[in-house]
Amino acid sequence: GRIPLYLLDTNIAENTPAAREITSHLYAGDHKIRLAQEMLLGIGGMTALASMNIKTKVLHMNEGHSAFASLQRLAQIMVDYDVDLKTAFEIIPRTTVFTTHTPVAAGHDEFAADLVKPYLKPLEEKLHVSVDEILSWGQPVGSNADAPLSMFILALHMSAYCNGVSKLHGAVARRMWSHVW
Repeated sequence: GRIPLYLLDTNIAENTPAAREITSHLYAGDHKIRLAQEMLLGIGGMTALASMNIKTKVLHMNEGHSAFASLQRLAQIMVDYDVDLKTAFEIIPRTTVFTTHTPVAAGHDEFAADLVKPYLKPLEEKLHVSVDEILSWGQPVGSNADAPLSMFILALHMSAYCNGVSKLHGAVARRMWSHVW
């Protein structure tokens, strides 16, 4: 009763039938719908909070599903504090916590680079970097530009504080994702 809860719903009359379906199923099987859900959660969620004049001091990402929120936060911090991307990149990880609780690779969303690029295009101007640079933040180091964007890797790169839900899970996650370090 002390914490406000805000829900995002695309099933409103003003939206197209396709857009209205985005929030109709949790964990949609279709990659296009899943990507739209994660964009809505991350970028849409941060935009909704900003429109209500709610400034996040700390962002907690539960799994990689909301990792796109960190991209929107970068843009918001650049505008709100009149700083460049390098400075915003100093702030974001220090104010972001990432918790993972899925100990199997199949539970971590990845999206084909070509599928993600149109969604990231509007961020090019806001962040003053190319879509390929933005994509690289969610790709393993040394991978090619066409490698899929990993929501886990994006969330991990945007967070200085990372944890699992238990000591055992933390050990499993470190082994699973050792290639990221």
